[in-house]
Amino acid sequence: MDAPLLVFETTPVPGVPVEIVQYLLSLPDEVRQGFGSFLLDSTVDGFDGTPETSARLWRDELQRRCDDATARPERLLTIEEVMRNLRDHLAQLRRTPYLTHLTGYNCYDYFTGGWAERGHYDEASRTWVVLPLSELRPEQRAGFFAVGRAGVDGILFGYRYGHRGVWALYPVDQEFKHLAPNLSEFVQGWWAGTITV
Repeated sequence: MDAPLLVFETTPVPGVPVEIVQYLLSLPDEVRQGFGSFLLDSTVDGFDGTPETSARLWRDELQRRCDDATARPERLLTIEEVMRNLRDHLAQLRRTPYLTHLTGYNCYDYFTGGWAERGHYDEASRTWVVLPLSELRPEQRAGFFAVGRAGVDGILFGYRYGHRGVWALYPVDQEFKHLAPNLSEFVQGWWAGTITV
């Protein structure tokens, strides 16, 4: 058995135990190459849940990939492709907001200004323009942490990775618009009608 190319103390792939990652990377080339995207697929919904559910999904998916590799060896990835894809995907995950890791998002005011506890409900538009933390369903788009919504056209309010201030995300065009330097000024401007989308 080949030695692992990389050794991790903690899992580099959220939702996949470090032991599984180390095992997949320790497989011989002709086997390992067929499992590279398994590490990426394991980050999607469905691999969350109880340990029993996750274990069954990992087992079933590994078996499916074994069968596929046996039937179509010409589709196997090279180890270089596997590692390049994994590094690219991990870089994207670092820019993807989760409540457990928001490094790179300048959202300090959301958590320290009381907004995370109370949010802000706008009576005029009958919309939670700032949601309390208990109601957040963070957008998993890379580079945007949504904390509120406009109530029309799916427009979201939040923080962009590596940028300051509050932004609007227009999901149809995937465009951003800077709205205010902080959440307090955003809410005041929204209430006064000086900030619109």
